[in-house]
Amino acid sequence: RYVAALLTAGLLPGGTVRFDDPAALGAFQLLFELWETPLLERYRDVHIGALARADNRGILLDTLRVLLEEGGSQRQAAEKLAIHRNTLGYRLRQIRQVLPVDLDAPNVRLTLHLALIAHTLIERG
Repeated sequence: RYVAALLTAGLLPGGTVRFDDPAALGAFQLLFELWETPLLERYRDVHIGALARADNRGILLDTLRVLLEEGGSQRQAAEKLAIHRNTLGYRLRQIRQVLPVDLDAPNVRLTLHLALIAHTLIERG
């Protein structure tokens, strides 16, 4: 069920994925132990809960997710989102107002990315 949830959410590339293949699951293998537990929800809530509550349509969460997937590159994120860079800048200012974090810090980006993955697993689980 866990791998199916990851595939359905588009977090893993399509095709056949074996649960016992650490290379295929990557970081998702670490989250398995927390899946469907209050700990995963607490992790999500601590790190992006305020943003999730403030973002009724999910646009800011999606923007943050794409920015993180693109390694912090605003140009690539704007292209992937099909928005103007000024629009991306506006959304990032909104995100920073809710989450006062340094989006350029690798540890922060990893933390937020894991929280976004947790959010996706919780919402689709």
